[in-house]
Amino acid sequence: MNLRVTRFGTDYRVAAVSLGVFALLTSCAVAPPAADSTGMAAYERAWTEAGRAADADPEVAFHQEVTLIESPLFAQEQESARHDHLLQAARLGMRMKDAAAAHPLFVRSTALPEAGNEDWEGRFESSFGIKDEDDASFALTRLATRWPSSLSRYRTEVVERLALRSAPNRQVREIRFELRWALFQMDWRTVYGVVPSGIWGALTEELVEKGRIAEALGVLPHVHSPRKLLSMQIDKRFDVLTRKAPEAFDIEAAAKREVEDWRAAAMNNPRALDAAVQLSYAYIDVGRYSEAYQITQDVLARLDHGVAFKSVYDDDETSLNWIYGNRSTVLMLLQNWVEAEQAMRAAAERREHEQINVSNVINLAQYLADQGRGDDALEELKRLPEFSPNITPYGKMEWHAAQLGAAVAKGDIALAATALQFLRVHKTDAPMTYQSSLVRADYTNEAVRWLLQRLRDPNLRNGALLQVQIYSDPGAPPELQREREKWRQLVLRDDVQDAINAVGRVKLVALPSP
Repeated sequence: MNLRVTRFGTDYRVAAVSLGVFALLTSCAVAPPAADSTGMAAYERAWTEAGRAADADPEVAFHQEVTLIESPLFAQEQESARHDHLLQAARLGMRMKDAAAAHPLFVRSTALPEAGNEDWEGRFESSFGIKDEDDASFALTRLATRWPSSLSRYRTEVVERLALRSAPNRQVREIRFELRWALFQMDWRTVYGVVPSGIWGALTEELVEKGRIAEALGVLPHVHSPRKLLSMQIDKRFDVLTRKAPEAFDIEAAAKREVEDWRAAAMNNPRALDAAVQLSYAYIDVGRYSEAYQITQDVLARLDHGVAFKSVYDDDETSLNWIYGNRSTVLMLLQNWVEAEQAMRAAAERREHEQINVSNVINLAQYLADQGRGDDALEELKRLPEFSPNITPYGKMEWHAAQLGAAVAKGDIALAATALQFLRVHKTDAPMTYQSSLVRADYTNEAVRWLLQRLRDPNLRNGALLQVQIYSDPGAPPELQREREKWRQLVLRDDVQDAINAVGRVKLVALPSP
């Protein structure tokens, strides 16, 4: 059977429809506003017949059910019957793995009072299937509020991604807020039981913005991320929290909590490589590079001498890419330049879902540009075409930032201008990256204008304030070190200082740069 269904079925090719259903649907075209009992009885029989046909030929059955929903008789059914029929058809659509066809049916079924967790689970799964993450967040919020146990069916990284996703407008922002609040009410945790500090931090900030200070103070102790606490501490919008609960903003204590959370997760889940990856990230985040390096060495030692991955770990082998990447990163941060490059090349050679490893190739190119080796950096970027479909918008910004760094190292003004033009057009995909690139290329006036714009914009301000803090950074390769020195001079300008002081403050932070 060759059948294509678009939304409610505007394009069909059906080999056969039962004679009884065909006759009913033909009569529906001229049916009076009210149907007699005989017509409704035939209509219900048609639903029963379509349900029985689903096992033999789900595509034909789905076509029949959608056509019955479009019939004028559908509106004359009782509300509970309409709900049952919508749910029946929507479930069949998902059984056919056609989320686009099922989703509008779930939207209609969830609008009825009879809707239960099955309707909302179907709406969540179908909206996620069609990549409508705003509607997925809406459905997930309903599940978290009314049927919280339903969330155990879904991977925690999916829930976390939806809860942290930025919102394009006020309506979607409110949906995201309701989702975060519902997750907090149910004490939701990540797969390893780690506190989702990013979600709780965003929720705390939103509660302050809504004037719900007491509730914000209740969420605040659950924020274990030193970066998130720092972001509130340096932003005057959240001074009410620092005044009322100064003890919550001990950055050093928060850094220890973050590491301990992930250390416990790794110890309790020894066969989860991702837990070890996250622990290495936590060590890097707080500047404990030697311990991060040891994590990567321990993982690689477990897999030495041809040991099968699945004999040691249960999760996806893709996580091994981040072990290699983090190993190279910490070697660079430890200023072991020769071994760092060797490790970066090894990381860049690893495949990711049978594709070039985007992140590690870009990291290698950026490292080479930072070392002043522009030609070598450009050679690495050739392995990864700039408009490759498997590069995210953020990744494209990083690619062009690496290209710009290589151009500056080579003294290639034309190439630098080309790279900067792309960064300028897409700057909101990575505001910090664009800021750093302007400084690297000596576009000082434009760099100042962009920083001032970010400080004035409530949606960009926090990232700008984080970027101007004074961090405890290790030594860096030559080009990166020059960029840092130029950045410090820019931040000290009177106009920049005035703009910072109007909305925030600068602190000496016992953490490395973000």
